[in-house]
Amino acid sequence: MVEKHRYDDYASLTSNGIKLDIAGVAALLREEFHTLTYQGTLYIYEDATGLYRENKGQIECRVQKIAETVKFTGLISSAKRETLSYVRDHNIVTEYPFNQYAGIPCENGVLGIDYGAGTKTLEPFSPEMRFTYKLPVTYNPAADPGPIGDIIRAWVEPEDVPLLYQIPAQAVLQASVLEKPFKKTYLLQGDTNAGKTTYLELLYAVFGMENCSGIALQRLGTDRFAKGAMEGKILNVYDDLSEVPLSNVGELKTLTGTFYHNVERKGKDSYQSKIFCVFLFTCNAPPTFDSAVKNDSAFWERWQYVVFPNSFQVDPTFKERVFTQTNLSGFLNAVVDAAILIRQQRRLLVDSNAYEVRDKWTCNSDPLYRFIMENLEKREKTYIQKDDFYKAVQT
Repeated sequence: MVEKHRYDDYASLTSNGIKLDIAGVAALLREEFHTLTYQGTLYIYEDATGLYRENKGQIECRVQKIAETVKFTGLISSAKRETLSYVRDHNIVTEYPFNQYAGIPCENGVLGIDYGAGTKTLEPFSPEMRFTYKLPVTYNPAADPGPIGDIIRAWVEPEDVPLLYQIPAQAVLQASVLEKPFKKTYLLQGDTNAGKTTYLELLYAVFGMENCSGIALQRLGTDRFAKGAMEGKILNVYDDLSEVPLSNVGELKTLTGTFYHNVERKGKDSYQSKIFCVFLFTCNAPPTFDSAVKNDSAFWERWQYVVFPNSFQVDPTFKERVFTQTNLSGFLNAVVDAAILIRQQRRLLVDSNAYEVRDKWTCNSDPLYRFIMENLEKREKTYIQKDDFYKAVQT
């Protein structure tokens, strides 16, 4: 007796050969892949990763396998097209459906957080969570945050240490539980070998390069496809920001003011989507700006300016020694604690005012302004000879 295959129920013998039950196959695949359609794109759930992905032929591949198993004799291209239509048009959602679950997807499960109580629970992935990303780090509540903490304290001044935890904590919150973003963007400034790039590599190791975009600050207002690159990303990171002067800053204010934006992708109609990434840039010297930007307090309120004042010898073994899974898990523990504190306080750990940021930015972008601020005092009825001033600036 020939054993019946589970796909046999979706085939029947006719005078023209083996026919597929297209509606039945589509129902099977919808259940198997937990499919949904958003903005005309079909998404499927991957059991292996616990994530939702855009269908890239997986549905069609499964139809092919079923057809081969039951020895389907019809036109396979038509069968795939019809099945895809049944699947795509069944579960259509109109509002952004992903990354709404109040947890952090990690390599070994989803870290569920009760922000009010400050408690954490590791849960298995499920289709209902609808994550499109996960961190390539294992959650280990016993991991020590100390080793990474010692390195962070060597990079910046004590008052700026909380900022290097605030950046990833803000990213975690914006990716999961916040209804609107914190209006805060970050500029890390320092000379070569000051630790800025290594800090970025730490964030990449925890969040994953695939979960970060890399759009330069000056491109935000000029590249209409930039939002598409940032869609679904946790961080937008750009290293070594150019000294090209800032002019159009309205787009940054828009992007940091709300989550939902009109996204354009090449070859597709524009659509509404969620952009929740935190913007992070580094530079040796910050870009200059014109008078319009200088007087735009809403722009300066968007920024935290972090100086990396030290210089370190290049150590080719640093990442291999320090960015171990245990140390990364420890850093994640510290980030989660910072996120819980921010959520409970309903404010960021550090929130500099606009004028402090503008002065710090100007001091580092304009050597003459820095000299004046560091060496001169404002007094009534005093003056300095132009030649003497010039010599002082030169020395």
